[in-house]
Amino acid sequence: MKNYNLYRVGYLWLAFLASKKNSLCTTYHNAKSIKYKVEFVKKNELAGIIFWKFNGGSGTLLNAIFNNLYAEK
Repeated sequence: MKNYNLYRVGYLWLAFLASKKNSLCTTYHNAKSIKYKVEFVKKNELAGIIFWKFNGGSGTLLNAIFNNLYAEK
């Protein structure tokens, strides 16, 4: 996106776009960031994954959660 820079922060691959011109910032997830989050959940033996909102889309993020949670090592 024009006037935006992509940044990645931390071990969970938090991705965000920021624009100095517009003073805007937005975070997002993609299949790669979800993969790292699932690995964190499994490594730390957490009970599962929760997310706030799911609407439409191609199912890429939900599939990334499922496929990485139940992937064979």
